[in-house]
Amino acid sequence: MIELGAMQLLAIFLALFVGAKFTLGRAQESAAEQAAGCGHLPRYPQKDPLLGLDLILAQIKAVRTHRFLEWLEQLYWSAPNGAKTFSVSVMGSRQIYTIDPTNIKALLSGQWSQFLIAPLRRTPAILPFADQGISLADGKEWEEAQALSKSFFFRDNYANTERLKPFTDTFLELLPKDGATFDIYPLVQRW
Repeated sequence: MIELGAMQLLAIFLALFVGAKFTLGRAQESAAEQAAGCGHLPRYPQKDPLLGLDLILAQIKAVRTHRFLEWLEQLYWSAPNGAKTFSVSVMGSRQIYTIDPTNIKALLSGQWSQFLIAPLRRTPAILPFADQGISLADGKEWEEAQALSKSFFFRDNYANTERLKPFTDTFLELLPKDGATFDIYPLVQRW
């Protein structure tokens, strides 16, 4: 008979616990999707399907090299079966990416409560940086945050373009000084 020490037993127990929690979580997500009448949500193929470190590192590299939008576009182009909506695993939690106009319209037009963002985004790691903003709230909190943010989209707020000057000056400094023809696409894709 094989004798196991306390550390081996703890490791086995921990592996079983994590596996059971992962399986139960996936089953609950699947049941919720079916109850809401949603189709199967494909998973993006990741090298690290548990922590998603491959995706995190690729995203960090894209941001540092001012290629985030290009990276994001490539992510969607390489989605399974050309899916417009798919899920990825990041640090053990599921994130949903979408470019489906129907989903985006539903999110922005008041069906926000059906998507339940708060349980996914309000994590201890995020709370020191953002608590009850529009992108972390559901239900009544979301309605209040949306009402506060609506004023940012009124035309009067954009009549004074002086506050854009530092950004346009920085952008114009990137243009060739000799009047040569250049490709503007990489410049407008920068973050």
